Amino acid sequence: MEVMEQEADTSNARGPNWTQEELQDLINLWSEKKIIDQLESSRNKLVYVIIAKAMQAQGHNHAWTQVWCKIKALRSAFYLVKDVNSRSGARRTIAPFYEQLSIILSKDAGDTPGMQAFGIGFVEEESILTH
Repeated sequence: MEVMEQEADTSNARGPNWTQEELQDLINLWSEKKIIDQLESSRNKLVYVIIAKAMQAQGHNHAWTQVWCKIKALRSAFYLVKDVNSRSGARRTIAPFYEQLSIILSKDAGDTPGMQAFGIGFVEEESILTH
């Protein structure tokens, strides 16, 4: 089994590297059913703003654009690994957070893909904005 190393973030001008704790907190927020549902819409900047504010409440300092880029990068890395693993004869590759991302990104996970797996609730927008 081959482990695919994933950088926390690239060293370009998009921002600082993400720590494992920040990534885990991001994935926990992303896994909430309401967030998953809202991200499926075509206009979802507000969702990234909500996630960024929730992360700030947890002591992390990332703008909504950084959250958007990181979710996009995690989604891409997941689908790349999933594609590699689906090929016949390929050695199985795993990526950090693969199981959690599999639940979040699965269309077949049922009515509550993230919430049942992680047992976390959604932080309402009003409570985020008041902090």
